[in-house]
Amino acid sequence: MAKSTWHAYYFDSLDRTAPVARTALIEADNEDDAGKIAIAQMGRCMRVDVARLMWGVHRPTAPASRGLAARAALPIGASF
Repeated sequence: MAKSTWHAYYFDSLDRTAPVARTALIEADNEDDAGKIAIAQMGRCMRVDVARLMWGVHRPTAPASRGLAARAALPIGASF
């Protein structure tokens, strides 16, 4: 299976209106694997959203995708 490129949006707060603190590109087979990699790279961030990378589309804020929060011990892909 070919790996896909995913975009991780990291946040310093659990607040849904907080600005993006940093972003990262992740190569993974699927969204679950991308989520695991994103959570492992969270560092001090409180929340991370993972979405498929869409070339040519600028996203200054986080997507309305599934939220991932390691601190809240939610399963990967769970929305809150």
